[in-house]
Amino acid sequence: MLTKPQENYLLTIPEDKVVHINPYSADLQKIADEIISEIKSISEDIDIRLMGATGLHISGQGDLDMYMLHPVKDFYLYLPELIDHFGNPTHQHKDNVEWLFVKKGVEVELYLTDPSTPSMAEQIRIYELLENNENLKLEYENLKTDADGKSFRDYQRAKYEFYNKVLA
Repeated sequence: MLTKPQENYLLTIPEDKVVHINPYSADLQKIADEIISEIKSISEDIDIRLMGATGLHISGQGDLDMYMLHPVKDFYLYLPELIDHFGNPTHQHKDNVEWLFVKKGVEVELYLTDPSTPSMAEQIRIYELLENNENLKLEYENLKTDADGKSFRDYQRAKYEFYNKVLA
């Protein structure tokens, strides 16, 4: 069973979009490490996390999902220098700022986000559950590899169902 926000998000995915899943590559970690170094050059206090499939070292879409976790009230401390390094944000909301860019041919989603928001807290919890349970992580990777070449909407639906099961 999906939540209403999950159902609503699925409707935004084009029906003809297809997912492509690739084996984990240590090259992705190297690119993430370069981005982390750039961010740490701004401030050692930035809590930066590589999450998603690359963070778990499993098969995925070959992209990077990176999160800088800080309360909204602290965003102003980092935003000017982050913009200097990564350009103007792609999206800016009250509790997160998002950059989408390509580094060395790899799509990067970089967020400055408040970890206390319900959606981010849930995302962190799911990630930590997967990171600390090899059986769940393998099940998640199998879900991903089984979706290769299929509808992105169906893939995202399967991921949501998996997340909801893990959180139950």
